[in-house]
Amino acid sequence: MSKYLLEVQKLSKTIGTAFQLKNIYFNLKQQEVHILMGANGAGKSTLVKILSGVITGYTGTIMLNDEILTINSIEDAKALGIFYVPQDIQLFDQMSVAENLFFESLSTKHRFSPINMSEIFSRTKEVLESFQINMDPFEMLENYGLAQKHIIQILKAYVSHAKVIILDEPSAAFTDYENDILHAIITKLKQKNVGVLLISHKLDDICKLGNRVSIIKQGALLATLDVDDSIEEEIILLLAGIPLTNKYPKLHFKKGAELLRVNNLKSSGILTDISFSLHKHEVLGITGLAGSGRTLLANCLFGSANYECSQFEINGKPVSVKHPFQAILNTIALLPEDREKDGIISSLDVPDNIAFTALQRFSHKGHINYNILLSTVKEYLKRFNITSNTSNDLDHYTLGQWQKMFFIKWIMNHSKIFIADEPTRGVDIVSKVDIYNCLNNITKNGGGVILISSDFDEIIGMCDRILVLSQGKLVCELSQKEATKEKILYYATKNIPRLNTT
Repeated sequence: MSKYLLEVQKLSKTIGTAFQLKNIYFNLKQQEVHILMGANGAGKSTLVKILSGVITGYTGTIMLNDEILTINSIEDAKALGIFYVPQDIQLFDQMSVAENLFFESLSTKHRFSPINMSEIFSRTKEVLESFQINMDPFEMLENYGLAQKHIIQILKAYVSHAKVIILDEPSAAFTDYENDILHAIITKLKQKNVGVLLISHKLDDICKLGNRVSIIKQGALLATLDVDDSIEEEIILLLAGIPLTNKYPKLHFKKGAELLRVNNLKSSGILTDISFSLHKHEVLGITGLAGSGRTLLANCLFGSANYECSQFEINGKPVSVKHPFQAILNTIALLPEDREKDGIISSLDVPDNIAFTALQRFSHKGHINYNILLSTVKEYLKRFNITSNTSNDLDHYTLGQWQKMFFIKWIMNHSKIFIADEPTRGVDIVSKVDIYNCLNNITKNGGGVILISSDFDEIIGMCDRILVLSQGKLVCELSQKEATKEKILYYATKNIPRLNTT
């Protein structure tokens, strides 16, 4: 019998004219976490989508326990014991936590077979309690945040009977607290003899979770390495081609005049008594656990969520920001957490998406000079090191390039207050540094940034001040010098109720 649970030989796939996955040899053992790394667009997702039946028409051989497989659909893969957890959320907001968790078993029941819902809710409660997850099985999923939905999506794989579980960037929106839950789930999966294939851009995941790591670059497998203490530098050299000596290239500037002041903001029965200020040349970090109200606060500040507030001032003057249009007029920009849903207009191409907020710059008497618009967009793309692409279709660009385009969109509108909600989620290591340099340029030019992130290292590395949210309240302010991951986690979890597991 082979020592490999899953084995891939000479796997190839051409997608359009722009990309080719080339002769991939890859394997996964039982009770192993094999981490797949590479820049956005390198081929990681193409590989796992072939293994999970999302992409078909490949050449090469896929074997599970020495048996050659034919995978032509997602249903084929699941029937063979391969369960894929995608990076984007594929759940039902209008169903309960329990119904989402066991939807696979519900949907495979015979059409006339009764469903024991009390058992479903009871089993969900047991699973949540076993991992100390503070979620209600009966609650509609729409009432939870992105990170909590990711946890449910991962738990769907856990309660399945899969032999191979593929996790695509599962920890991208997680704080250390939720990462601990992920680690506990993976540990129990390994105890069940499951093999885990994990796509990640986080170097911490390698040391904490990985047994081996494989590097993909431009559709080819560069190397497969055993995890040891010296692996981080080797990975960065393989990915970037150069040593990355500073993951967080923070530039420090003298704090300028007050840009934004908010006092006594409250919203939706979740946020209460939120008061803070933002200054020119400053990066203000806001962090907290899933469900703490981070994204709701971002949406309030941009006028896309209802709120009450005793004081909302920009440059020392009272303003009304109750709608995104008012936010834009007051130089406020939002890079949303859910990029595909809230960050782009899918019916528009790249130039139109980028120039959408700044059309007045290219308009005269109601007519848009499209030649100037295209020329300006092209110049910004060049300035932000976004490789020239013959297509204006967003699908032909990587996540890292998307994020830089969102910055360009607001810079073209001369925005001064940037609210960046998880700007590096799912972005490769090199592109993260590009995004951090975007933050530096904004503050250098007199702007202010509110960086909302679940990554405590990122928050400490890039922020001048740090505010910690817990259950809708700002519970702590720390300077960069005094902040530690332990302090942030202490304040973030201080008032979090625990499920009773006795």
